[in-house]
Amino acid sequence: TSQSSSCPIPYPERFHSACRYASSIPESHYNDETRLLFYALHKQATEGPCKDSKPWAWNIVESAKWQSWSQLNNMSQMEAMRLYVRTLDEEQVSSSSLSCSVHTMCQPFSVCNITCPQRLAAGAIECSNQ
Repeated sequence: TSQSSSCPIPYPERFHSACRYASSIPESHYNDETRLLFYALHKQATEGPCKDSKPWAWNIVESAKWQSWSQLNNMSQMEAMRLYVRTLDEEQVSSSSLSCSVHTMCQPFSVCNITCPQRLAAGAIECSNQ
């Protein structure tokens, strides 16, 4: 059973704790798709919907970041925080090479099956426990 609703750390503090933890993990641990998802969710959570101009197509990295963030459209900042935490939790659960100190904040977080910003934007989110 999920204990996420009984977590003593409220949002947005829980999100900020997850961000601090995520920043301590080597970037190479995550694939490009996951890094883009973290980027988009973080931007949505901290700044809201993307209002930046679309970068030039030749700038592949910036274009991918812009597309990932802009696909979240009008997702609320609170929802982006929750999905960031759940995605981090899912990544840690599937990892055998990292200690799961993020879990010590409130073990266990409920886990969502989120694989890419397109699935988020399409509403294809399967939460294990809401």
